[in-house]
Amino acid sequence: MVITKRKSWADKILLMSNHGISKDAWKRYTSYGFVPYETIVPGFKYNMTDVQASVGIWQLKKLKKNWRLRKKICQLYSGAFLKHDLVKLFDEPENGQSAYQLFVIKLELEKLKISRNQFIDALKAENIGTGIHFISLHLHRYYKEKYGFKERDYPVAWNTSQRIVSLPLSNSMKTQDAQETIEAVNKILNYYRK
Repeated sequence: MVITKRKSWADKILLMSNHGISKDAWKRYTSYGFVPYETIVPGFKYNMTDVQASVGIWQLKKLKKNWRLRKKICQLYSGAFLKHDLVKLFDEPENGQSAYQLFVIKLELEKLKISRNQFIDALKAENIGTGIHFISLHLHRYYKEKYGFKERDYPVAWNTSQRIVSLPLSNSMKTQDAQETIEAVNKILNYYRK
């Protein structure tokens, strides 16, 4: 779903999302009969079904409430980890507003006796599910095989990709859930501190 107040952007998005065709199906087949259309630019099949649109419209009504819920969890995480010596946080955008889709920490592996994957396993043992957002593209098999990329061809991306962990974050999380995550992260970090 794309939301914009700019009519020129909306018009282009609609055009590109419907194969680049000048008229969508509703405008091509009217009560007066078929209306000719043409492909103006190469586009994509990104138009939604009516069911997807109705769900999307309903979700939009919850957008601000859900955003506030996620922001609250992110603020709890930030407060807990901002000055932690074993993790780094990513900066919020200066000229924008975070969607609070993810909360990613970056482990200071030089100060830990475990790898990122071992850290994730330890959190799993504490009943905390995590993710990795995102593994650097050059580390994926397709790109390695197609282009011959090696792990350290892009050292910054490789380094970051080995250290990041996405903590649990959802609209349904409660403060207690975030506190349990914080406690588990701190427990593991302190246990495996060098």
